[in-house]
Amino acid sequence: MTVLFCNCSYSDIIPTETRRAVHAALTASGVELITVADLCGAAARKDAVLREINSAVELTVVACYPRSVRWLFSYAGMPVGEDVRIMNMRTQTAEEILKTIGIVPVDPDTVPAYSAPAVEWIPWFPVLDYDRCTSCKQCVSFCPFGVYDVSAEDQVRVAHPEKCKNNCPACSRMCPGTAIIFPKYTEEQYSGGEIGHGTDGQESPASVEASLEGKDLHEILARRRAFAQARKGNKTR
Repeated sequence: MTVLFCNCSYSDIIPTETRRAVHAALTASGVELITVADLCGAAARKDAVLREINSAVELTVVACYPRSVRWLFSYAGMPVGEDVRIMNMRTQTAEEILKTIGIVPVDPDTVPAYSAPAVEWIPWFPVLDYDRCTSCKQCVSFCPFGVYDVSAEDQVRVAHPEKCKNNCPACSRMCPGTAIIFPKYTEEQYSGGEIGHGTDGQESPASVEASLEGKDLHEILARRRAFAQARKGNKTR
């Protein structure tokens, strides 16, 4: 069995106790363990390690919401199969995860803690759930930072993850299909939690309107487009 463990080093969305307990037990168990400091970062870089472990006969990923994990791998160009087991440290206890995998718990203090490397960019960016995305392009119009563009096949894509504004999930709230996932966000609906298909996972018009604090959505989009065009013009001068 091969286990990919995401330490989620640059965020506090996973309880430290859970992360330490699971990683210590996996380290002590002798399984083939591959630890990444941050799965989002590995996906953004399209790290070769994701391709290598994806070919494992029996792969378990210990990270966050399965929906987030699957679309992060997909974003990296290495979609995982349905047979890959994904454990969620955001909702499961260390005991539940280790029991499911078949690993005996150990005292975390007996195993050296994982030390994450320093990074210049904290990986905060969206991934798209193409099972829900209709390529309506509202996110392209809404985002003033140039995170999204449209492929030659007329499909919306996250083209520049590094341009996303840290801790800004606004585009996910405006997405009609609830197709935009921010793996590090706090709210389950927008961070990869399972939601229904069709319209039952969307925010109601009233809740979207409330989030705008009475402002007109079309006016906001127009201003964002103007801002993005101005930024583009300044860069070409």
